Amino acid sequence: METIPQRTLLRLPHPEALAHVNAYVQTRREQAAIDGSLEAFYTQQESHLLEGLARLQKSLTDSRTQRILHTLTQKYRDAEEHLPPHASMDDRAAARINKDHFPDGLHVVSDLDNTMTEGSHYLLQAIPASAIAEPLLAQKGREHFPRVFVETWQRALAQYPKLYARGGKESYAPLRGGVDACFAYLKHIGAKRSILSANFEPFVKGVLSRIPSVDRNVDVFAVKKDDIRSTDKGTYLQLLARQNPSRALIYIGDGASDLPSLEAQSVVACYFALEGSVFAQELAKAHIPHFTYRDFHDIQLKLVHMQQYQPQKVAA
Repeated sequence: METIPQRTLLRLPHPEALAHVNAYVQTRREQAAIDGSLEAFYTQQESHLLEGLARLQKSLTDSRTQRILHTLTQKYRDAEEHLPPHASMDDRAAARINKDHFPDGLHVVSDLDNTMTEGSHYLLQAIPASAIAEPLLAQKGREHFPRVFVETWQRALAQYPKLYARGGKESYAPLRGGVDACFAYLKHIGAKRSILSANFEPFVKGVLSRIPSVDRNVDVFAVKKDDIRSTDKGTYLQLLARQNPSRALIYIGDGASDLPSLEAQSVVACYFALEGSVFAQELAKAHIPHFTYRDFHDIQLKLVHMQQYQPQKVAA
C-alpha cells in the first residue's frame, strides 16, 4: 500500500485522514507477518529505542550526578527533621519546598493525558495509528510499548507529524478546568514549568497551543519518532532534579501510567494526584507527601497555600 502525502491528508477531515493512516499501518503489520526483512527492521528499531532508555538510566550513575541526587534527598530529609511526629501533609510539603533549601523556587512537572486534559477517551479519535496500537497494548501490556511503537506509531509519526499536531490543536482533548490560570500563576511566581508525557510530541504541543499561558518557556519532554525516553518517568524526573537542584521538584499526575514517577520520590518535594486514582492510593499507602485534585484550580489554591504556610515545628 502506497503512502499518501501528508499535505493531501491535511486537506481531509481529521477522521478521514486517520482512517487512511490506520489502514496503511495495518497493511504494514500484515506484511511484516510474511516479510522477514520488515520483521528484522522492527527488531532493529526496537533495539535502538531500548538503547536510548538504557543510556538515560546510565546517565544517573556517574559520581557527580549521584552526589547531587544524594544532596537533594538529604535536603528533603533535613526539611522534615524538626516537624512533629505525624505532621500534616501541609506541614511536610511546605517544609520541603522552603526557599531556605531551594532558593530558586519551584520546578513543576506535569503529565498531559487525563491530567491537563479531561480523560483519555480522545486518543483513538485524535492520534494516527492509535486505533491499531492501543488494542495491541491492552492485549500485550504497557511493558511492550517499544515493540508496539515500532510496529504502529513510529512510521506514522515520522511521515505525518502535522496530523498528530492537528489532533492536539483541534478540540478532541478537553482541557481540565483551571489549567491556564494555574500555569499563569506558576509563571508569575517564577516557577520553572515542564511537561513530561508518554504521548507524542507533536500531539502534546498541539494540545498545549490551546493554553495561552503555556508559552515557549515551558519545556516539553514527550515521545519522538526515534526517542521514547519520556516513558521512563522515574528516571526522567531524577534527571530533571539533577539539572535543576536549586528548585523544589513537584510532579502532577493522574493514574497508573504515573506510578513509575514514584521511583524518583526521594528527589521530589511533593506530588499531586487525581482524586480517587490508583496513583493517589499508592502515594497514600507509601506515606509520600502529596495532595489530590479534581482540577487545576485545586492545584493552584494548594500551591498558593504552600507558599504562605508556616510548618509547625517541635519546640527546641
